[in-house]
Amino acid sequence: MSEEALGDIALIGLAVMGQNFILNMNDHGFKVVAFNRTVDKVTEFLNNEAKGTNVIGATSLQVQAIFYYHFFHQELCINRLFERIWLIS
Repeated sequence: MSEEALGDIALIGLAVMGQNFILNMNDHGFKVVAFNRTVDKVTEFLNNEAKGTNVIGATSLQVQAIFYYHFFHQELCINRLFERIWLIS
């Protein structure tokens, strides 16, 4: 999996609120990973409402977990850096 395929945040659930939330985050510059327990809904969303956006479709929770791992690994490194700065000052 390439680095550019990774998202900034992931969301489970593509009902009306989930779709609008994903599109809003996309409009504000976030690369969002979308998952739904009915995988066909992910494909439908990407081909219709999210067409032409940076939204990434996940076909399983395992795929989505990869995106989460990348995000939380970066977040953990940043948090450790701030902890060290706080301890030094």
